[in-house]
Amino acid sequence: MKKRYSFIFGAFVLAAGGVLTKIIGAFYKVPLTNMLGTNGMGIYYLIFPLYSLLLVVVSSGVSVGVSKLVAEERGKNVCRKNELKILYAGLVYVLVLGTFFAIIMCLFCRVLSDVQGNVNAWLGYIAIAPGIVFASIIAVFRAYFQGMENMIPSSVSNIFEQIVKMISGLLLIWD
Repeated sequence: MKKRYSFIFGAFVLAAGGVLTKIIGAFYKVPLTNMLGTNGMGIYYLIFPLYSLLLVVVSSGVSVGVSKLVAEERGKNVCRKNELKILYAGLVYVLVLGTFFAIIMCLFCRVLSDVQGNVNAWLGYIAIAPGIVFASIIAVFRAYFQGMENMIPSSVSNIFEQIVKMISGLLLIWD
């Protein structure tokens, strides 16, 4: 019964965090659209798909793996040290791969913007590149806590990430 309660509570925490994150995102999009205008939003929508793709390549598989392996180790009740080794391995993996893709994105930003037909997009690639590294690291920590069956850090980090994205996005486009 405790396991079922824990699952329901975890699902509730993630759902509530998801709703709050979407609300913050909605408030973020309105001033973003007003400040950037149609041209700026066009550049944003040119850059974001590549960012999303690289973020998925870097973090999605390792997140699932970390969560699964941590849950298995936790089920064994042998040693918490192994859980921390899994976390460390996941962090090293995403740090190396995320940094690699962020550097590639920065090095080829002008080529990417030329290929997409908007020479003004290159600066956006540079601005968003560090996000690949930071979002990947956050994804591994979320996976670690989800493997520990603690959904509160995942929910709080989603909300915090959205707030940081909103603030940094608005600061980057401020006139």
